[in-house]
Amino acid sequence: MNSQNSMYYRNEFQKSELENLPIEDRNANWYYVHNSKRIGPVSAKEIYQLVKNGRLDSNSLVWRKGFKNWTKLSLTAFATITNNVPPVLGSEVNNSYVWWLAFLPIIGIVIENILSILLNKNISRLWLVTYILNSLFASADDRRLKEAGYNTDKLGSSWLIPVYLFKRAKLLNQSKSYAIVWCITFALITFSPSTILSNSILNLGYGDSILINSVKNSHIDGYPLKTLGEAIDGYIKDAKWTSFVDSDNNKYVNVEGIINYNGKPAKILLQYKVNTYNNTYSFNAMEIDGEPQSALLYMNLIKEMFNANSDISAAQNNTNDNAANTNVANNNIDNTTTNKENSGDNVANGEQQPYGTDEIYFKPYTNSKYGFYIEYPDYFSQKNLSVDGSGLQFVTGDNTTLKVYGENNIYQKDLETYYINDLKNIDGEIKYKALGDDWYVISWEDSSFIYYKKSFIGNGSINTFIFTYPKEQAAYYNDIVEYIEDSFKPGDLSMSH
Repeated sequence: MNSQNSMYYRNEFQKSELENLPIEDRNANWYYVHNSKRIGPVSAKEIYQLVKNGRLDSNSLVWRKGFKNWTKLSLTAFATITNNVPPVLGSEVNNSYVWWLAFLPIIGIVIENILSILLNKNISRLWLVTYILNSLFASADDRRLKEAGYNTDKLGSSWLIPVYLFKRAKLLNQSKSYAIVWCITFALITFSPSTILSNSILNLGYGDSILINSVKNSHIDGYPLKTLGEAIDGYIKDAKWTSFVDSDNNKYVNVEGIINYNGKPAKILLQYKVNTYNNTYSFNAMEIDGEPQSALLYMNLIKEMFNANSDISAAQNNTNDNAANTNVANNNIDNTTTNKENSGDNVANGEQQPYGTDEIYFKPYTNSKYGFYIEYPDYFSQKNLSVDGSGLQFVTGDNTTLKVYGENNIYQKDLETYYINDLKNIDGEIKYKALGDDWYVISWEDSSFIYYKKSFIGNGSINTFIFTYPKEQAAYYNDIVEYIEDSFKPGDLSMSH
């Protein structure tokens, strides 16, 4: 018997059963108890429908005028209805919704990855997509079972998908195949690296250009006439842009090509880390012929790119001559750092490091309490920032200051909370912001000064430096703050100190 014929016979059965009820029952206003609540008045026909949908059964309590007290439905004229209305056969129930549920672990994560890339949003913020889909399909199937005459209260909560699917199969005397498929798809998503799906989506062409364009179409402060992509493509020969996602779902953009380094052609790799949560990116790494290079060398290269004559660079890229000459060679930069330990909060008197062509020297400082390390220009004067050894302040005669300190995370707030609170409380124009795995950076300006703050956040403690310098000295200090940031290494953030 197909489902259409089955429903026809059920409707005819309902009509005859209602006509056989005593007139006082058929015309009465009825009340019933559900989840310890009195509900009504309802008609006899509605009582019948509630029985059919499984909301009421033979033990449900009902009352109408003329009854002395609440009475079980099986002791009323509805007794024949509770005994004789069968649910639709399990083989006749449509299983389309539960098969959608069975594959939702995979479908949901695919949709989340696509939206993450297309909308430039962090995938962890899109978990609600899968939750909503589960809710919609589970609710739809629950409603379908009730219409077929099944009491779905026996299935438990439809939000516990695997339990719901196994109990449903047993109730309808069906194969447990859809429940088993759900377990398999859930296991695949749980134990397979998320990068497989993310990279698969990128390889299909979804989001690859979006990630790359988020870097290519950006502008660097001080160079409003060129985008970063125009500068790179006009300077590096055969520049190839690609993107990928690592095992931690971090998204990167790589640029590979040829430059003339120390008078010889050399392969260069530039790598940027894209933060889709706040639509920003940051420089991550640079290699020349496979050798890692410093952030300072990268900054000098960027300056050369933006200051180069566009026509000359374009002409070089359109010929088979040697790649554009970056002239960034060594620039007297020593790419090593003076990682000499000091036993206390006094600054080490070890070897100083030259910076660029201006021969600025840096001194190392390691905080004995919180364990963080930073390098600062040697002409800065040292001042105590606190009496408990949490940090120091370094100052100059032009009101430039470097504050570096540690503090315990006594409020147990997470990285994102500190980041958002800082953005809300900063009094000035925010010029740059970035959020990493355990750190954030915010740079802002007021009428006189530029501020650059970086904080590492852990469950136990926080390490921070804030560099403040006059706006009119920006050309001088911009490179210095880049060097200081690159040297800043946190201590053990998992512990309080």
